[in-house]
Amino acid sequence: MKRFGRCQVLMTIGIDESEEVSAVVEDRNGDSTTTTTVNVDNPTDCDKVFLIIVTGSGLFNYVIATGNIGGAFTTATDTDSGDEKLQCNMATIRTNAIASYSLSITVTDTGDSSTDTRTVTVIVENLVIPSVECDQVPSVPNGSIVGGDQSPYAEGQNVTYSCTTGYTINGTAKISCNGSGVWSEPPSCLKDIGSSCSSDAECRITLHTPPYE
Repeated sequence: MKRFGRCQVLMTIGIDESEEVSAVVEDRNGDSTTTTTVNVDNPTDCDKVFLIIVTGSGLFNYVIATGNIGGAFTTATDTDSGDEKLQCNMATIRTNAIASYSLSITVTDTGDSSTDTRTVTVIVENLVIPSVECDQVPSVPNGSIVGGDQSPYAEGQNVTYSCTTGYTINGTAKISCNGSGVWSEPPSCLKDIGSSCSSDAECRITLHTPPYE
């Protein structure tokens, strides 16, 4: 009988140490929140809006995917913690004149291509939003503005037209200054029935037919 010695088998087990990317955000005070403020009277608020703390197995790529109007926000390495931070450009914040931003920040782990997205809200405080004005009120032949022209008019303000004797409003008598600084369509003043007129544009077409009286 043959006796065999002890046989030792060595096995190598491969362990996948990769870890999908995971991100959390903190405000500049270290509080775990997705909403913070930027005060236009305090420019240092833009230095660190949020801190983006990421875990994963590789290097990370940061993209502000949505909501970054005018490129007001960027990311950079925070020298204090080594994490990535969201920062802003105060001049652009003022120019945009937007009171609140909703930003989606996507973090990609370049090692395994896993991603994580966080949505944060930045509320702008003490922002001076310039009012929109409409300057010259449209002129309506044979018509006038009730109360007179008091230009300029702010967004949302209205003027009402009236027609001179012998003419009737055609369309909406009241027009509004809209958010683009443009007036809505003005009415026209058309000749009353029985009055003499020289063209279709001057007469109410449905009630006059050539030749004009």
